[in-house]
Amino acid sequence: MFQPRFLVTIVIAVLTAIVACSPQLSGSPTAVADATDVPPVTPTAPTATLTPTARPNLTLRFWLPDSLAGLDSVDAGDVLSEQISEFEQAFPNIQVELRLRAANGTGGILETIRAAAQVAPGALPDVTLMRLQDFRAAVQEGLLQPLSESDLVVGDDDFMPAVAALGQIDGQWLGVPSTLEVLHVAYQPTDEPVAGWRFDQVLTAHTPLLFPGMSSNGLSPVFLLQYLVAVGEGTDPATLPVDETALRATLRFYERAASDELVTPTVLEYDAPERYPDALDGDIPAVVSSSLYLQFVSEGQPLDLGYIPTTTGEPATTLDGWLWVVVRSGNDQQSAALRFINWMMSTERQVAYHQAIHMLPATRAAQRQLDPDYATFVETLLQKAIPLLPEITNNLTARAFQTAFAAVINGQSTAADALSAALSQVGG
Repeated sequence: MFQPRFLVTIVIAVLTAIVACSPQLSGSPTAVADATDVPPVTPTAPTATLTPTARPNLTLRFWLPDSLAGLDSVDAGDVLSEQISEFEQAFPNIQVELRLRAANGTGGILETIRAAAQVAPGALPDVTLMRLQDFRAAVQEGLLQPLSESDLVVGDDDFMPAVAALGQIDGQWLGVPSTLEVLHVAYQPTDEPVAGWRFDQVLTAHTPLLFPGMSSNGLSPVFLLQYLVAVGEGTDPATLPVDETALRATLRFYERAASDELVTPTVLEYDAPERYPDALDGDIPAVVSSSLYLQFVSEGQPLDLGYIPTTTGEPATTLDGWLWVVVRSGNDQQSAALRFINWMMSTERQVAYHQAIHMLPATRAAQRQLDPDYATFVETLLQKAIPLLPEITNNLTARAFQTAFAAVINGQSTAADALSAALSQVGG
């Protein structure tokens, strides 16, 4: 019999220990041992009793990032426990050792893998989930094992093209998209929905907007999306081009929006929509993440949907997410990891777990089962999706653009002066 509350209590306790006590990784064996020696979170054993001949002879170490653990949901622990236990029943020679890890930062998944790969490869996980930026870094550092598409239950046809591209580098699968994060506008239902999301339509209708105007990595994702839409088609998604016309158009929109008090300097206090969830109780359209939207829907709060304002007003979004990856080499470990990924990527399990954690699954089939109307909306957004790659969000150009944007929002500079300053910094 499953005991979900017991499992969630263990998970919360482990996370607290990780966040409070994770040491600085120096690369020494002692530091790696300290960082990785976290008691495993063992799912409650299923009621079925394994025969002596079917006892596990292979342990699969699975690191689960805390941001995907649904720690505020009893259902999430219940669902995960059941899915892992059923996997162990289906593959009785494999025992899953679940460890909860901080998603990023010191003691986080990427930092710990980097350290362990150098001095204690035996401490590495077999399989884990990585955020897109960490995934890209891990690929560049050679920390992940390549995946054969023939060994995966999902492929290009199961994802929107922009999503499938997240897990591939030069045509080689290195990660399997599991969970997505997209941005769009949401607002309280009104008798007169917003008529259009083109810059000039928003200004004419005097439509206010709340959004994350700050970024911990360089450039606000909202401004990045608006700028790249203004640049137009044909740009490399892994580069941030310098386009004077596009930058001028985007800065002028904010100059006018700030002047009309449609956008206030308050936006520069937020780096993510989760920082202002109470704002959705008001009547101001706000940029939200898919996770925040699904959370509000689960609580029975109706919201109308809209697009982030751009020069064209057409559907567009930024794209972030988490990917399944295989870390350790070795035929037996890799084979077991692939079996586990395929198990967890089934549509039924994707829907059940993402419903529990209020997040957006990556495959089209799972999205449609989770929420058909929202899935249709998301598919329109993903036709024009800008992946939040570290190559374009954190560099000299990105920081120069953010400085110009903030100066205009704060009323410290005109759009023309901010444009000139930014171009002088990047040599445009």
